[in-house]
Amino acid sequence: MRILIADDSLLSRRLLEETLRSWSFEVVSASNGTDALSILSEAGAPTIAILDWMMPGYTGPELCRLIREQNSEPYTYIILLTSRNDKEDVVAGMDSGADDYLTKPFDRHELKVRLRAGTRIVELQEQLVTTREAMREQATRDYLTQVWNRSAIVENLRRELARSRRDGTPVG
Repeated sequence: MRILIADDSLLSRRLLEETLRSWSFEVVSASNGTDALSILSEAGAPTIAILDWMMPGYTGPELCRLIREQNSEPYTYIILLTSRNDKEDVVAGMDSGADDYLTKPFDRHELKVRLRAGTRIVELQEQLVTTREAMREQATRDYLTQVWNRSAIVENLRRELARSRRDGTPVG
């Protein structure tokens, strides 16, 4: 599984990279929020992101909001990693769209447990998407013939007629 580390501190990034690689994760790093958003917008983007709260470009919470606004699939599990440990900061971080929150310096065991939970959530989300697509296919096709069923035909005809009227072109 690929994990993005976004932290402006080289030392913190290196420590996280070494830790995650020792656990057999594939690691991608960014030193600012702008690069992190770019990486997460690419095809095949990491599905887990560990974001520092304070970094150039976008802050961790700003990045969380942007990621959640994109509402993309697959789901990105976000852990905010910061030296801020006030309860208000935890709430603000979670309200911004983070799934979890860790304080610096991080404890390896705690990070491992939280990554295990994140991995499980990402895998369940992938299963959910696969199941939804299978159900969508079953809802539009006849099981025996694999031809569109009546409701799928009517829906596609309705869509084509609307397109034809809008574009002023014939159907077909």
